[in-house]
Amino acid sequence: STSLRAFSVWREDNGSGYYDFNRVGAGGSVQYREGAWRTRLSARWSRYEYPLQLVSVTDPVPRARDELDLGLRLEYEWNKHLRSFGEYRYERSDSNQSLDTYQSNVGWLGVEWSF
Repeated sequence: STSLRAFSVWREDNGSGYYDFNRVGAGGSVQYREGAWRTRLSARWSRYEYPLQLVSVTDPVPRARDELDLGLRLEYEWNKHLRSFGEYRYERSDSNQSLDTYQSNVGWLGVEWSF
């Protein structure tokens, strides 16, 4: 199965507006199932714009940030109650404010039991 979405969000704080931001983006996922195996790929991009927050006193432009999130999950269903999985996630944030720029790689293995 495949899913795609686009979004736009405007957040306003209940004070001076310093923490207001506009967020736009798009994302999607592709999922494939073959017997007891399931694979899922996902991706999402977001753009944040903060109209009142400035990068710095020496660089007085509005703060902005782009985020990219990519994921891969592989599952094996042992029976209707038990499945094991491995998952990897890559996240990257690029901003015109250096403290808001980073990238991360996270992976984990697990077992899910439902009853």
